[in-house]
Amino acid sequence: MEKLLETLCNLLDDEIERQGNVLAVCNAQREAVFVRDIDAISARTEALSALIRESIQAQTKRHETLKPIVEHFGLPPQEQTMTHLVAATPEPWKTRLRDIQLRMQQTVEETRRAVRANAKVMRRSKRINDSLIDALRSEHQTSRTGYNRNGSDYAARTEQPVLVDHRG
Repeated sequence: MEKLLETLCNLLDDEIERQGNVLAVCNAQREAVFVRDIDAISARTEALSALIRESIQAQTKRHETLKPIVEHFGLPPQEQTMTHLVAATPEPWKTRLRDIQLRMQQTVEETRRAVRANAKVMRRSKRINDSLIDALRSEHQTSRTGYNRNGSDYAARTEQPVLVDHRG
């Protein structure tokens, strides 16, 4: 049992580190949005995807390690939570698992705040970009180019834009 608990603690420590990396990437992604760096936003999004894939793979290993532990302590399915596991384990595992639980909760809460902030910044950026595009379209449709057939007045431009760059 000692070896399984040690393995579980190590796996959970790895997950806390991974979640810390998620937080750092989320913060970097927000900075990339602020400076409108499309390449950096894309790179940060790819990094987040990779971290999520790693986390899902690691979750499988944690569950494999956790199954014999919860069976050993006789935890029914509805009590197979970190809080119940902490309560069921003896010292020094109780203290170590409680510390891991607190660190995980703090990291997840910070990440949640970062994700919310990112969503707010991205929605605002999208609204600004959409309004700029609408303004450009409106200006383009009402702009005049040259004289009319009689040469006495400006002719209205009727062509639609043929190219929009990758930034919108």
